Formats: sequence, structure tokens, C-alpha cells
Amino acid sequence: MTDTTTRLLRIQELNLQPRDLLSEEETELDELEAAIDDSVLRRVNRFFDRDRKAIVPLRGESCSGCHIKLSRSVLSGLKQGFTTQFCDNCGRVVFVSEEVSSDETE
Repeated sequence: MTDTTTRLLRIQELNLQPRDLLSEEETELDELEAAIDDSVLRRVNRFFDRDRKAIVPLRGESCSGCHIKLSRSVLSGLKQGFTTQFCDNCGRVVFVSEEVSSDETE
């Protein structure tokens, strides 16, 4: 998992928690968001505005957000370790979970 994915997952965790952020969490969120490309941040914030997950793991060859099979280019990008790959259907960031074996992405 890349540093960007790790940051995005923490941003998602902070944005989707059921309570208001503590001041330390707000500071952490600001620091994490500063390290993310603005175009990626805009895309994921659209999901957070609707209280929906924006970063989801790959399941087999499908996005676990919309359950649609990903294109070969996205799967190839994930396999090669490109930092940010988006689902062609729903637009979520898709990542290979450490729990998923490399056989599932082939």
C-alpha cells in the first residue's frame, strides 16, 4: 500500500466518523490533506460530502464500492503500483489491500 493510499484511508476514517472531530483530529486532517494532490482530494471529498466511502479495496477484479469489474488499464495500474487508480464506473479510489493476495489482481 502506498503512502498516498494510507493517507487517503486515514482521511476517510476521519471524515466518516459519526462524531465531530477533536481539535487534534482537525489538525491531523489538515496535514494529511495538504499532502494529497488537489484533484484527488476534490474527487474524494465529493463522496465524503454524501457520507460515502471514497477509497475501497479491490475484490478480485472488481471495485468493492460498486462491484463492477475494473478495466484492464486500472488493473494494470494497480498491479504496477501506480499511486492512485480510480474505478471507471463509480470514480472511487481503488487500492490493493494487503490482505488480498497478488494472485487476485492477475
